[in-house]
Amino acid sequence: MTIDEAGRSQRRQAAGLAAEVIGFLKAYKKSVVWAYSSPLALDAYAKLSGQSSDAAKYIFQEFTSKEGAQIDQIKGEDRVLAKAVAAKRLPRALTHKDIEGVYDLVLK
Repeated sequence: MTIDEAGRSQRRQAAGLAAEVIGFLKAYKKSVVWAYSSPLALDAYAKLSGQSSDAAKYIFQEFTSKEGAQIDQIKGEDRVLAKAVAAKRLPRALTHKDIEGVYDLVLK
C-alpha cells in the first residue's frame, strides 16, 4: 500500500465514522423529542430503569430537561473560553470567530 492509498483509506474511514456519528445524533435528537412529548415516555423510562411510575416522573421532572438534553446549540462558550485563559490553557482570549470551525459537526 502506498502513502496515497493509505491516505485515501483513512479519509474513507473518517467519512464513514462522521456519517455514523451524524446518524447517532439524529436518532438521539428524535429520541429526546419523543421523550418530552409522548405520554408513553415516562412509562417506558420507568420500565427500562426498574423504577415505579411515580419515581420516574419525579426523576424526569426534577433532574432532566428538554433544554439540557438538546444537541443543537452550544452554550456557555464565553465562560469556557474565559476559564481556559484563566487556567493558562490558552495563550490569549479567543473570540467566537476564532473557534467557529469547532462547531462543524454540530447537528443542524
